[in-house]
Amino acid sequence: MLLIALPVACGPADIGFEDPDPPKHDTDADTDTDTDSDTDADSDTDTDADTDADTDTDTDTDTIDTGEVVYDCSALPTANQGETSFNDARAYHGLAFDDDGNLIGWDGRNSLVKSAYDGGREVWVPGFRSVEQIDRLPDGDFVLADTSGSRIARVSADGATETLASDVGYVYGVTVGPDGNIYIADGGVHRVDVKTGEETTLLPSMPGSSAHSLAFNLDSTRLYIGTVGSGNLFYVDLDENLDPISEPEVYAVVGSGWQDAVEIDACGNLYVPDYYTSSFYRVKTDGTVEEWLSAPTSRQYGHGAVYGTGHGGWREDAIYQPQPYNGNTVREVRIGIPSGDTVRTWNGKKAP
Repeated sequence: MLLIALPVACGPADIGFEDPDPPKHDTDADTDTDTDSDTDADSDTDTDADTDADTDTDTDTDTIDTGEVVYDCSALPTANQGETSFNDARAYHGLAFDDDGNLIGWDGRNSLVKSAYDGGREVWVPGFRSVEQIDRLPDGDFVLADTSGSRIARVSADGATETLASDVGYVYGVTVGPDGNIYIADGGVHRVDVKTGEETTLLPSMPGSSAHSLAFNLDSTRLYIGTVGSGNLFYVDLDENLDPISEPEVYAVVGSGWQDAVEIDACGNLYVPDYYTSSFYRVKTDGTVEEWLSAPTSRQYGHGAVYGTGHGGWREDAIYQPQPYNGNTVREVRIGIPSGDTVRTWNGKKAP
């Protein structure tokens, strides 16, 4: 079976940090410890050999073809392939990537910042006092939870900003669905129509916990829901319009109760950071949970999970994590397989 690894990009050396006091888990915007002014420039095609214990509709196969590389899903790495911390990059709880090879994140103070893989950064859009997760629309615009303004904001490639939905309260999770609409988590789960800003509640609450982070499976027939409260990672099955057709069910127990992101690889495995254990977990397609990476100290905890794009040095086989308790720096965790976005379908067609 052919298994081709992506080339390793050159980047900063691994960086260690002193052991801090345990941080508070809050939304205090004043977490950046640097002193600079920041003005410098399915049918799902994955199939492994194990017998899935879950009830999803994925039809597993042995390989995934992303169009450039074929991956053997039955012979994936069993541990993280290395990690690197970037002292100059900035992100708080969410991040995304632009078409020019920059990482987009909030600096923890009042601006969206562009960071390059080689260490340069610049203020991009000032005036944001608190930002949670960030994602991109099919047209390339960014969407984010602006909690200081209780809104979902849209930011174009040239930095123009508009409000898509207002009076949304406190929103943490932001995910663009395969339909191009925005799915948000604020304890419950809601869909925001990207054209009208109309908000539709899909799940008003979760059993014994609070919805916090979201991810779609590879054929868009299931929504995974990371939570705060119990350690339960839930799922709901979806119809062709991405509306829930089942009650929330537990998919796996991950960490101790504060799941800050859910990311998915091209073979259907999930990656979940848990704040309470300061660890990063992989959930295999049979529901088995593995600790992928444990932070040496709580300061180095990775608060989110977003795959790189393969542009500008940011690896497409690595997940990038904000480190809000470490000066809003960024950590690269090499997974060894690219994002599920590369193979995701919706109603039998490739999702945008």
